[in-house]
Amino acid sequence: LGGTDAAPTSTNYTNFFNQVLVKVRDVSIIVLPGASWPADQAIVDAGGVVGRHVGDGVVAFFPTETSGSESAAVRGCISAAIAIRDGMTDVAERSGLPPGSITVRFGLHWGGTLYMGNIGTAARSEVTALGDQVNETARIEACASGGLILVSKALLERLDPPDAAAIGLNLDSATYTPLGELPTATDKARRDAPAIAVTDVTTLLG
Repeated sequence: LGGTDAAPTSTNYTNFFNQVLVKVRDVSIIVLPGASWPADQAIVDAGGVVGRHVGDGVVAFFPTETSGSESAAVRGCISAAIAIRDGMTDVAERSGLPPGSITVRFGLHWGGTLYMGNIGTAARSEVTALGDQVNETARIEACASGGLILVSKALLERLDPPDAAAIGLNLDSATYTPLGELPTATDKARRDAPAIAVTDVTTLLG
C-alpha cells in the first residue's frame, strides 16, 4: 500500500492496521486534487462516500449498492464533480482571487470489482479501495489539466438518458479519445492506461 518497496508481512500488517476490506462490485470513482476543502460536502450531498485525502486532493466512491442503480451512481459521481467545479468561483471570491483563478482537474471512472473498506490505526481511519480501476482513475485525473472533468466511456455508458437529462448532459454529443492520445496525457498514462477512452463532461453540458 502507498508505494512501499517491500510489502509488510501479514503479521506486521495485522499488528499495525485495522483492516476491513469488502469486495464491492460496480462503483463510480472520482479523483480530484486541489479542492478537498469544499469537496467533502458536495460528495456526501451527491450520495458518495468520501475516501482518502492526499494533500489537497480527495478520492470519492459512489457504490451502486447505496445509490440504487448503476445509473444513479454515475449521476451522483458526475453531479459531485460539477458541483465542486462550480464551487471554485465562491472559493476564489472568498479568497480575494479573480474568478476562474482556481481550477480543479477531475478523473471519473467505473470500478467493476474493488476491495473497499476502512484501513487505519487506533488514531486514524480512512475509507479506501484497492483495485486496478483506482489506479486507472488516478491516471485519468492526471491528464485533466486545465479544469477538465474527464470521464471514462466505461462510466458514462452506464448513465441512463433520464439521469443524464437531470444533470444537463447531452449524451448524443459524446465523443471519446484514448487517454494516451490526449494532448495532456502524462507519461504514466501513456505507459499504464493508454487505451482507456475518455471524454470531457463539460463539453456535454447543454
